[in-house]
Amino acid sequence: MSEHPQADVDWRSMLFDAAEGWLPRLHKLARRRFWDDGLAEAAYSAALERLFERDFARLRAYQGRCSPSTFVQTVFRNLLEDYAVAHFGRCRPPVWVQQMGASWSEIHKRLCCEHRAPEDLRHSPDWAHLPDGELDAICRSIRGRVLHCGSRVVFADIDEVPEPQLASDLETTPADHAADEQLGDVLAALAAHLGIDDDKAVVAGATLDVRLDSIEVVLMRMLYGDSLSVSAAARLLGEPEHQIRALHAQILARFRRALESRGIDNLGTLL
Repeated sequence: MSEHPQADVDWRSMLFDAAEGWLPRLHKLARRRFWDDGLAEAAYSAALERLFERDFARLRAYQGRCSPSTFVQTVFRNLLEDYAVAHFGRCRPPVWVQQMGASWSEIHKRLCCEHRAPEDLRHSPDWAHLPDGELDAICRSIRGRVLHCGSRVVFADIDEVPEPQLASDLETTPADHAADEQLGDVLAALAAHLGIDDDKAVVAGATLDVRLDSIEVVLMRMLYGDSLSVSAAARLLGEPEHQIRALHAQILARFRRALESRGIDNLGTLL
């Protein structure tokens, strides 16, 4: 016999019972699901409207396999997810992210599917279990390897966009400048490591010569910006340690050649 035998539930009375406080409880679910107040309000309204459709048709599908309370919350959460998909599009983590575990997949969803900034994630208790600095390293790894992660797509009538604005769409964004600043910090750390603090401009020029790709930039940020070990970086990147060691050695060899071509040849065994 079922623990929750099927019974006719007066869903309207249940949801509008002030003593039960169901509407505030559903509103709290929306606030927990969406970080932005305006987005949470819009999602709450849209989900509630769908919940009420056709005299609570979705709730009337209840078959007594769980408590009415659990059923209401499950249905409402599904409606919130439907809103998220409609708003952000369907977005799944790549296989390599899934292989890194649940935390990586959830961080991917926040960054790449919901377009949240890493700064937003730092204030969430969801990542309290991660060691210091690991959340930032994971964010950089995902954003460095997942193409267009976090890019916002804005649709507009092309006839309404003046021609100069169309050209400016290809210019750098604040996010690009932030990435440049982060790489600059890495270059400063690398220059200090090499003992050539007075020649940061030369190091920056050498970086342009080397032309790091996205995964190489992420790796160098981890090693020289976050002071992670090669083994820790390999674990975060989901790659075998020997491959990351080899990649690091290749990057340093390219730096050596680029620096030597710019007149710095007293590197000894540093590179």
